[in-house]
Amino acid sequence: MDKPNPIDVQVGSRVRLRRNMLGLSQEKLGEAIGISFQQMQKYERGANRIAVSRLHMLMRSRMPPCVAASWSLQEPLPVSPMR
Repeated sequence: MDKPNPIDVQVGSRVRLRRNMLGLSQEKLGEAIGISFQQMQKYERGANRIAVSRLHMLMRSRMPPCVAASWSLQEPLPVSPMR
């Protein structure tokens, strides 16, 4: 089984961090954007990639607009060559 892409893991960890900062459960945030808490778990672990449209829904849901600023990457992520 392939490992999750480091970028997917990083994005998922940012979603989890922000969700926790806002005091939301995976279930509540999932409900707000129309997915199950199991799917939210997969996003947060990086097991499933979060589509840009879903990120947009996250930012428009319970997360305030300033969430995008908190997602800035502190360190450059490894870039995989395109195949």
